[in-house]
Amino acid sequence: MDFALEEKLDAIQRKLDGKIGSAWMSTSDAVKYVGVHRKTLHRAIRRGDLRVSQKLGKNLFRREWLDRWLNG
Repeated sequence: MDFALEEKLDAIQRKLDGKIGSAWMSTSDAVKYVGVHRKTLHRAIRRGDLRVSQKLGKNLFRREWLDRWLNG
């Protein structure tokens, strides 16, 4: 494979990996990601410890928000 083409493909892959990391997660995805019970997430939301978006009528989380909550 041509070196320039391989370099461009690597750049595209890095961009895709960055977008996947910042994607929205549903409650079930967030539960799997952080490894806690669903009620624990809801309790953290209710207390104001965990940021959540409810604009679409359901809880949506960003990975950064979950990481920040886990790290205190």
